[in-house]
Amino acid sequence: MNGAALPFVTASSMQALDRQTIDAGTSGEELMDRAGRGIATRILSLGFERILFIAGQGNNGGDAFAAARYLHQAGKQVVVWRVAGSIDVAPKTAEAQFHLTAMRQEGITDTCLDPSDWPSLRRPLVDCVVDCLLGTGASGPPRGIYAEACELINRYRHEAYRIAVDLPTGMDADSGEIFANCVEAEETLSLGFPKTGFTQREAWAMTGSIRNLDIGIRPPAGNESTLAMVNSPAMLHRPAEAHKGSFGRVLLIGGSREFPGAIDLATRATLRSGAGLVNVFTPHSIVDRVAQANPEAMVRGLAETDTGSLDASAVTEALAALAQSGAPSAILAGPGMTTHPETRGIIDLLLTEAPCPIVLDADALNVLAGDIVALNYAPYGVILTPHPGEMARLMGRSVLEVQADRLSTAMEAAARSSAVVILKGAGTIVAQRSHHPAINLTGNPGMGCGGSGDVLAGLTAGLVAQGMQPGEAAHAAVYWHGDAGDRAAIRHGQASMKASDIVDALASAMRGR
Repeated sequence: MNGAALPFVTASSMQALDRQTIDAGTSGEELMDRAGRGIATRILSLGFERILFIAGQGNNGGDAFAAARYLHQAGKQVVVWRVAGSIDVAPKTAEAQFHLTAMRQEGITDTCLDPSDWPSLRRPLVDCVVDCLLGTGASGPPRGIYAEACELINRYRHEAYRIAVDLPTGMDADSGEIFANCVEAEETLSLGFPKTGFTQREAWAMTGSIRNLDIGIRPPAGNESTLAMVNSPAMLHRPAEAHKGSFGRVLLIGGSREFPGAIDLATRATLRSGAGLVNVFTPHSIVDRVAQANPEAMVRGLAETDTGSLDASAVTEALAALAQSGAPSAILAGPGMTTHPETRGIIDLLLTEAPCPIVLDADALNVLAGDIVALNYAPYGVILTPHPGEMARLMGRSVLEVQADRLSTAMEAAARSSAVVILKGAGTIVAQRSHHPAINLTGNPGMGCGGSGDVLAGLTAGLVAQGMQPGEAAHAAVYWHGDAGDRAAIRHGQASMKASDIVDALASAMRGR
């Protein structure tokens, strides 16, 4: 399995892995401390200043106490409410009690309220609310004071960002079943390994984006699911003696008089990816616009057709000329190209003669409709980035058929094309031969805007150019793209964000802060 993907596990398997880790010498208190540190790190990366933890009586509550301590030490305003009924009621586990004591020693005051107080409770003004009520081991719907606490968290839906720890309280970890009063999170921080319930599309309305926090638990010996989850990738290492030639050269081919913005956005994302040199081939009629928007790129205007798309012979000549100064280490073709017959000629040329891996997006896919086997001829590999409509055209089926079984469709496309396939949409699928398919669970509905796919394509090509294998680059790109989208949504709102906001958030997403 790709190192950037994780197996989904059941609740019982996760509990067994916890126990194995403790039996091997890592204390429960240390595991809880790691969870708290990971939660705090994520919250700090999102820039929140005032955080409310709603903590239960089990280990999920202990995670809240540990996280609150780290955030307090970082200078944030932290409020902790315990669903315990009385300040004298101790947590149910020794580990949670340990961290409650440590939190109090830091000067953080916890508040315990009687269930009768919840309906009239005056809520504090905060910008982030964290659900630490019930963890993976819970079963059935939340009851009593826990149901009241879930309702309280959901009342913040228009006022604060809502994070669930491990999984939203009120969701079954194994099946993804949603019970009454389930917490509606905008982000879920899964501990150890993602849970099998996260594979269900119905669960995503409650989980929001899902990130996994590594707390030092070794993976299970065998996978319980053939589907894996894309995990946070590591940043590429940049040696002190490096220069621009050390980080690859990307060539972007695209744009047209009708669609100039697509190649612009793809270029911006490629530049932000960390690629050392970025060349762009685009039609003469839009070269000034693209060059002015991207002064760091080397933009070349080429001859175009009567409709304003690239001419195949001009691209052939430009490729030969570029090879004299330095062959590209990755090529992206497609954004804004149109489906003019000349576009198919350009793609056929790349599939047979490109000296490096190719990323194909948008119209580079549309001109291959019904001919996905042509991709097998690429000597250095191909990454495809279709949305459901483009995938439907490639595979000769309807969008409804693609969406009805996204996983099988992506796997079949990868098998027939020998390509790495990124099937975009809610729960983006990454599929490639001889690997478990993986699902990416970062991102949000606000990313359903024009240009978002161009950003993903540019980021993917930039990562390939820097030396990532195509499958590894696909995993990293979809994760960072989704994380950047989540950051953009926090800043602008899902309804108001646009693709350029995702580009602007890539730097903080790739840094993890």
